[in-house]
Amino acid sequence: MVAAIVVGIVAPATAQPPPTTALRSTAKFSRRVVVERIGHGGLHQGDLQATLPEQAPLDAPTEHVVVEEHPTAVRIVIEGDDARLLWWVSPDDLMWTVRAPTRVHRDGDAGIWLLPGARLAIERAVAEPRFTLATEAFTLSGPVAADALTHSFVARRAPRDGRALVTAILDRPDGAPLVTAEPGLGVDVIGGDPTWALVEHRGRQVRIVGWARRDSLAPNDVGFGSIEAGSVYGISDTDRVTVAAGACMFDDAGAVVGVETQTRVRYAHDGGAGQWAVYVGTPWGLQLVTVRDRKRGRGQPRWERCP
Repeated sequence: MVAAIVVGIVAPATAQPPPTTALRSTAKFSRRVVVERIGHGGLHQGDLQATLPEQAPLDAPTEHVVVEEHPTAVRIVIEGDDARLLWWVSPDDLMWTVRAPTRVHRDGDAGIWLLPGARLAIERAVAEPRFTLATEAFTLSGPVAADALTHSFVARRAPRDGRALVTAILDRPDGAPLVTAEPGLGVDVIGGDPTWALVEHRGRQVRIVGWARRDSLAPNDVGFGSIEAGSVYGISDTDRVTVAAGACMFDDAGAVVGVETQTRVRYAHDGGAGQWAVYVGTPWGLQLVTVRDRKRGRGQPRWERCP
């Protein structure tokens, strides 16, 4: 039964723009994955065969644009350290989600739907897969069909928060909670009677429809923010070069694998003939890529730009 959960989860490659297009704009790439842990990864698909020590899951799993998708490897865009790179990862290091909205609870008008992009922990060592979805506000769990699971999903527009707040959504008037949350969940009223409101919560990961007393609805004036974190590193005994924004990055075979997004000073090694090996920090560790000086050392560099 475990094999049924694993086989065919990542869809085969589909027709879309060349991967290098994503270095300029990701607008034409609709699919996403969420990286859960730092395991095998690199500039080349063969890097996934490398031997790495056991890695702990990321504190905060990260969502990435998919540019190539295969059963045993997925190529994503990673951004950070003022660069954008094309990067191969193993499906084993990706979070599970669902292919399409998947109803996992039904009780009359009430229900819970997992949405594409839901970050699911899947228990495999059971006859029927079970999911756990943990958000900042609540945790849900239960069975889910194996053929509903996938690693990649189509990105959706962020949902509008509901007009009211509730601390519990029930399966029926005066019934049991489908979910409870403090300080509350944003909901919209979609039906009901003078005493009980049928409410709907639409989040990024889940849709919940259920019941709440009308006198328990509070105005939703809560705002939310986000925090972004960067990375730093240090290297000694190397040269430094100022790499201009837009400079193209190449692998050791000369293929385009990245682009500089902000002008910055990088640690580097002079490879001669205008070739500079520079370091880029990634969650997988430091990565060496090459930038090309078209002037070949005559005065201020004129870095080759990506087409």
